[in-house]
Amino acid sequence: MKKILISLGLAAIIGTLIGINVYKAYNPDEYIVQTGTLQENEVAGTILLPATLSFAQEQFIFANPEKGRIAEILVSVGDTVTAGTEIVRYESEQLNLEAEQNRLALQSNDLRIQQIQNQLSTLDDKEDDLALQVGGSQAEEQIEAERNSLELELNLAEIEREQTELQRQTIDRHLSELVVTSEFDGQIVSVDRTAVSGNSQGTPAVHIGSGNQLVVKGQLSEYDSTKVLPGQPVSLRSDALPDMKLEGSVSTIGIIPVSAETAGMPADPNAAVQYPIEAAVTSEEITAKPGFRLIMEIETERRTAQTVPQSAIRKVDSKDMIYIVEEGKAVAKVVELGLSAEEYIEVTKGLTAEDLIVLNPGDDLKAGMEVTAND
Repeated sequence: MKKILISLGLAAIIGTLIGINVYKAYNPDEYIVQTGTLQENEVAGTILLPATLSFAQEQFIFANPEKGRIAEILVSVGDTVTAGTEIVRYESEQLNLEAEQNRLALQSNDLRIQQIQNQLSTLDDKEDDLALQVGGSQAEEQIEAERNSLELELNLAEIEREQTELQRQTIDRHLSELVVTSEFDGQIVSVDRTAVSGNSQGTPAVHIGSGNQLVVKGQLSEYDSTKVLPGQPVSLRSDALPDMKLEGSVSTIGIIPVSAETAGMPADPNAAVQYPIEAAVTSEEITAKPGFRLIMEIETERRTAQTVPQSAIRKVDSKDMIYIVEEGKAVAKVVELGLSAEEYIEVTKGLTAEDLIVLNPGDDLKAGMEVTAND
């Protein structure tokens, strides 16, 4: 009998232990979550697009056979120039010949005019001498005819000189064009001295950039172009220089889309419409160089909104979801999101001000689990 009682006691103890283990299996240790409610924070709408760092102003001077041969390049790489600085001087044998012919023609015109004026000045004396020979009336008539003829020649000579002077002005203008000057204050970026010998093969003889005045250029989609306005702030970063962050602002948005032909690509009627955008770089210390590829982030709007930490969002079946605590259990709610900041994101639909939000749910948190909120 005693053995039976001992066996029954052991069976009871074992059953109790099994029950406890089963209970623990279905009721794990207390799951503590950090919770909070919707908070007002400043959020911003942004647009990201690739861009290229460029000079605000650029001037490319190519060899121009119509002007003649490049006689001299007057600058070197790195030189600082101001608007009007002489950069390249051409030499044109044909234009020099025309200038010399024009100079001689002007001298000839002047001599001819002087000759006619001298002839006119002697007519009165000539008339007196002629009057002694043929009489005063006939002398006056002959001299008057000669005077009219000389005055006509003088008028024609003066007209011819005016035409020659116009030619001189045209030649002088062409001669002045043989010297190419800088269009703005800047710096010499590159010089190709092979252009002097005519072997530049399509590269510019001189490239001038606007020094520290830099811009970024990119292209906006048709949709994004409706949200971007001049003056909106811009942040710039580079994969090549991860520690660099530049600031700027939108300066211009093109009103005409970039065509495929303009971009150097074949036309595609199904291609997305792109609009050119340019932003001025306002940062003073710029480690990137013109030509660098950058990521341009344009802030299109900024406002105060009801937000949650970015860490509270979970993606489930392509839906944005947030866990809240109701009656001691985790409840999943599908939400709609809006603008974001670095740490926060706007919730536009799906939560109320009273909801107790799980701020940083673990991967093992499931809907329906019993949780303890730790505010």
